[in-house]
Amino acid sequence: MLPKNIATSLKSEKFLKFFFTRLQKNNMGIFTEYEYISPCGNEMNFIRPADTPICFNELRDGELVYAQTMTQRFEPDMLHFCTDTERLYHPLFNHKRLRDNLCLISSHLAIKLSATFVPLESCHSGIGYDYNGTTFPVLTTSVAERTQGCP
Repeated sequence: MLPKNIATSLKSEKFLKFFFTRLQKNNMGIFTEYEYISPCGNEMNFIRPADTPICFNELRDGELVYAQTMTQRFEPDMLHFCTDTERLYHPLFNHKRLRDNLCLISSHLAIKLSATFVPLESCHSGIGYDYNGTTFPVLTTSVAERTQGCP
């Protein structure tokens, strides 16, 4: 039996919403190796994600889902492929503190989405995404561009 890490152990919808609603860049000037923080009363949670602090893990009824119940409207024309990480990302538009950040699409969801990828020579990535009968170009980005937010 493998031990669970703290991220997979936390399943409370109330806690996840509380934690992710408060998630923001660490501009405190301390513990700068932790790029993000999530304040909790008198405590401060310092976060150093492996990639992005938010990861979309489901596409449900036109909404990308993260933290079990939090959603972001899926914009098929805003899918980004990072040439450095070879991962898919989507912008987060409706978060008060992390607006316009590109957030990771989980491997499981990326595999599902890639089932409708088609060759598309008219865009830089050469990849199109077919969504509800319309083909959208998949945008390309790099780690440097991705960390600066959406264009």
